[in-house]
Amino acid sequence: MGYIGESVRLFASPDTDADGQQVSNTWLIDGKPIDSALFTPTEARKHRVTLLQNDGQNAPNSIDSAVVEITPRDIPVIYPDYPKAIITGRSLSIDDIGISSDWKFQIGDRYDSRWTAGDVGEQELRLYWFNENEPVYFRSYPIQVKSPLTFDSTRTTLKINFTPANPEVIVNAPDLNRSSNEVRFTWYAEDGQIMGYGPQIELTLSEGENLFTVVAKDIDTKGSEAVETDLLIITE
Repeated sequence: MGYIGESVRLFASPDTDADGQQVSNTWLIDGKPIDSALFTPTEARKHRVTLLQNDGQNAPNSIDSAVVEITPRDIPVIYPDYPKAIITGRSLSIDDIGISSDWKFQIGDRYDSRWTAGDVGEQELRLYWFNENEPVYFRSYPIQVKSPLTFDSTRTTLKINFTPANPEVIVNAPDLNRSSNEVRFTWYAEDGQIMGYGPQIELTLSEGENLFTVVAKDIDTKGSEAVETDLLIITE
């Protein structure tokens, strides 16, 4: 018996009865008739297959039957190790996600060992399992496709009233094309010292110009590259 998703052709023989009368064949799967002698199981469980043959003579022995039980094999279980998100234009291979080579990505009407992210938004990784070079069964997995990470501008300037007795100020990271909870932020002083992390930070300012660099990196997004912007705070 084959696997789930593989079609099984049922054969009836002979096509005449003991009296030489031509017989018609009716197939039943688990007691329900099917339209043809082709059956495609969708569950890995036992199925009762019944063949009814009728010579059409309306005699007590005109109908005969035979019963067999078949159990299709289940598809191999996989646990693909893939990212929650990927940048558009970036690719994943079967090796990247840690599954065997008898699985392939469905891409339109073809199958390939590599998939490239296209349109931005919620997409589907559809993986087909091949048996004897034929696609038999698929499993699908959601993946978020994102545009490349960018800040809205290369430099942001803020003007803040300066109070020498209280030089600390809480500042938000400049805007970018993501929700801040999707991104890891690192703040740097002009001399390269790390000032802190997160979308919001408390900074100690001095009078005049205070220049900081904010670096952002997508969280759990394949193919994303860190981006940075300058934040100039002028105290008055």
